[in-house]
Amino acid sequence: MIRLLLHGALLGAALLSLGGAVEAALALRAYPFERDLGFWLAVWPIDAAAGAGIGLIAALVLPFLAREREWRRLPGLQLASVLAGAGAAAAIAVAAAGAAAPLRIGLAAGTGLAVQQLGRRLAPGPLGWLLASFVSPLTAVLVLLAGLAAGLVGALLPALSGPETEPLLASPAEAPVQGVLLVCLDRVGLDHLGCGGYYRVTSPGLDAVAAEGLLFTDAHVPSVRPREVRTALLGGDPPLPERLRRAGYETAGIGDRSWVRAAAGGPAGFTRFRDPDLPLPADRLLLPRLLGSVRRAPAASRAERAVARALAWLERRRPDRPFFLLLELDGILTEEPDPELVTAFLPGGPGEGPLDALAEERARYDAAIRDLDRALAALATGLADRDLLEETLLVVTSDRGACFHAVHPEGEPVAARSCLTRVPLAFRLPRAIPAGGRRAEPISTAALPATILSFLGLEAQAPSLLDPEAPAPPARIQDVGAGLVVERRGRFVVLRRPDAPPLVRNLDRDPEETRPFHPPEDPGERAAAAG
Repeated sequence: MIRLLLHGALLGAALLSLGGAVEAALALRAYPFERDLGFWLAVWPIDAAAGAGIGLIAALVLPFLAREREWRRLPGLQLASVLAGAGAAAAIAVAAAGAAAPLRIGLAAGTGLAVQQLGRRLAPGPLGWLLASFVSPLTAVLVLLAGLAAGLVGALLPALSGPETEPLLASPAEAPVQGVLLVCLDRVGLDHLGCGGYYRVTSPGLDAVAAEGLLFTDAHVPSVRPREVRTALLGGDPPLPERLRRAGYETAGIGDRSWVRAAAGGPAGFTRFRDPDLPLPADRLLLPRLLGSVRRAPAASRAERAVARALAWLERRRPDRPFFLLLELDGILTEEPDPELVTAFLPGGPGEGPLDALAEERARYDAAIRDLDRALAALATGLADRDLLEETLLVVTSDRGACFHAVHPEGEPVAARSCLTRVPLAFRLPRAIPAGGRRAEPISTAALPATILSFLGLEAQAPSLLDPEAPAPPARIQDVGAGLVVERRGRFVVLRRPDAPPLVRNLDRDPEETRPFHPPEDPGERAAAAG
């Protein structure tokens, strides 16, 4: 019996190590960053130890699943059939993770037993005798030693570059910064941020970025649809990442790839792009996933995963080239905020109203913003730890706001609601942008690509938001579905509809924007309407 137990432990360790090696190879092949072959060395001991444990269990249960003369005559093949059944059961358990527990257990057990019995019956045949030498104790030892050697060699080799969606082109000219980092927040309006005058502490990280650089307090998105806003952040044809790639910049994006594809029919000039919801190599392996279904560590938020991948890319990028990194911090609508923050943001303080459904929704929104802000603060810390914070042009904006307390006139177009269209826009680069700057004129985030190109010296004639002498074009918010455009020109808001005269709103008379639009009355309103 001791001999059978030892055989089971060796065979289980060898088979699971071999399966783990195949999984690791497939995972690294699908991984879009550098392929670190030393990854296998970290996986091998886990697979070998788990396989040995499973092999011992297989040896203990084998006498109950096969006749004595069967397992004494061909112990390796009979053990292999039990291990194959266990592997099939584990695969079914992972695949049916969303099913009810009784159904999941029944499917896994039934499949495992069926596979074991099939192997048991095939073992005495010609195929079994042919395979007998491959499941001997000596073969198992050789497989384990080969796996260990491969892991040691892989750990000594340098990381290999993963596949690039687009090659780098020209050698970079002298760049004014080490890189440009454009952060797009998910549905974060300026009026719910400390730097926008909000009374709750929702954004200490973003407030610090704004205080150390330049903040536009009346920046508006160019569309009421977030995807169109994010597409506009990449500019026209060719898009911003493609322009920078041609200039020698290494370009990468972390976020939802679908809108990037829609922007330019492809990867839009990014040499690398990763969705933070896609699993890392270790997340693709069967054993960690199976163990995770039993004892799962607290999952990081999407924003935290995005920051971790961004910092990982920055560590592995080519140091001889400047970089452009687009980072999306999402989760406002898709993830539950920190319950403690939600409780802290519920009404109860001085001047706050009673608790109702709207107040709870607002508290959840504020808590979600604070969660995103924590990820932004972690990003700034990570940049500082890598000596990149002071030499990177950091730009932070959002794709849309949210309305909770505003009162709008009946029939008010969505594009005219400032609580939805006004977003943060902050630039930080201490050696080039003075700290504490604020500009209050209405501008559009659609001007960001031209501003970045102008700052980098790649498009001298482009209008730049960073040039205080350059007149800012009016902020235009389109609503294609409604067939209208809203323009914000100084202290006037102009509503333009097809086949209808323009209407205006005077912010000096209606600062809260609660009155309906009206035909232009005085010279200032008529000049704004004339465009």
